[in-house]
Amino acid sequence: MNHQSSCWRLYTRVLLLLFTLSAVVQACSSEAPKSQKSQMDATNLTALSNEYKALRSVKGHFEGGPEFVKDVDGFNGKKHKTLDALCSSLGVPNTPLSSVVENMGIPDEVQPATQSLDQPAAASLMPGPVLSGAPITSFEEGKPFYAIYHWRGRHDYVWFLFTASGVVEQSGWYNAGE
Repeated sequence: MNHQSSCWRLYTRVLLLLFTLSAVVQACSSEAPKSQKSQMDATNLTALSNEYKALRSVKGHFEGGPEFVKDVDGFNGKKHKTLDALCSSLGVPNTPLSSVVENMGIPDEVQPATQSLDQPAAASLMPGPVLSGAPITSFEEGKPFYAIYHWRGRHDYVWFLFTASGVVEQSGWYNAGE
């Protein structure tokens, strides 16, 4: 066997080995197939929804309960983290109102979207509605509105801005910032 032929075989084997390794690494590091990923997302969303609904029924200090409840009232407590995850999952543009309500329940309050997100009420430097006066629990159909889910009463909450057609335009947190 001549030297050039041996080198060529070694070269092709190394290339084949590198190609195979590259394919294996890519397969191992790629995300789950889309249907499997959306099934995992749906399972996670269901778990978050169930946890939020259970925590929502607990009366913490800010909801008129007799004492501070760490899981409900505490920063980074279960309710805070769960609301944050739900806001991230459901607060993406074009999410229908029905999905938000199905996973989070009826909002604690709704507000007409009369406040501009660029120019919110003078009392707030944050986007989203500033809650004042008595809570409103209905809205005028066919007009943009905010759906508000309390974390610690009207003190801190998640808001979803819905378009007139009933899909999420934007979402976020209002925190009193103490």
